[in-house]
Amino acid sequence: MQLADRDWLLFCEQCGEWTGLHRFLDKSGHFQGERSLTLNAYLNSDLLLGKFLIHHAQHSVVPVPDLTDAYMQVRLYKERFLEGAIDQIVGDRIQRDLDREADQQALRREGYHTLLALRKLYSEKLKELESHYPDEQGQAKVHLGKSLGIEWCLAQIDRLLELGKAV
Repeated sequence: MQLADRDWLLFCEQCGEWTGLHRFLDKSGHFQGERSLTLNAYLNSDLLLGKFLIHHAQHSVVPVPDLTDAYMQVRLYKERFLEGAIDQIVGDRIQRDLDREADQQALRREGYHTLLALRKLYSEKLKELESHYPDEQGQAKVHLGKSLGIEWCLAQIDRLLELGKAV
C-alpha cells in the first residue's frame, strides 16, 4: 500500500497529542495537513506539522495509518494538537490563497493593458514610417529594417495578448 492511499496522523507517545497529516499529495509533495470541519477544507500546508514537530522535538513521535485500532484509539481518546486554532489557521491560509490569486489577476490585467499600450505606440510608429519613405537606397534599407522590426514586435505583442486570453 502506498503512502498516498491512506490517511495518516502523527502521535506523540510522551504527551498524548496528535496531529492529522491526512493523505500525501504526490503532485505537491506534502500532506494535506489538518482539516477544518467548520470550513470543510484542508490546510494544504506543512505549517502545523512543523509546529508539532518542533513542540515535540525530544519526544517519541510515531506515524499512525488509518484503518487500524491504534488510529481509532488516538483519534477518540487523545488530545489533538492546537485543536482550538485549526479553524483559524485554515481560514488564514484560505484567505492568503485568495489574496495571492487576486494579486496575480491584478498583475495580469496590468500586463495586458501595458501590452495594449505598447501595441498602440508601435502601430502609430509603423504608420509614421510608412508615410515617409526615404529616397536614398541606404536610408531605404534602414527604413525597411525599422519597419520589419516593428512588425515583428507587433506580432509578438499579438501572440502574448492571445496567450493572455487563454489563461
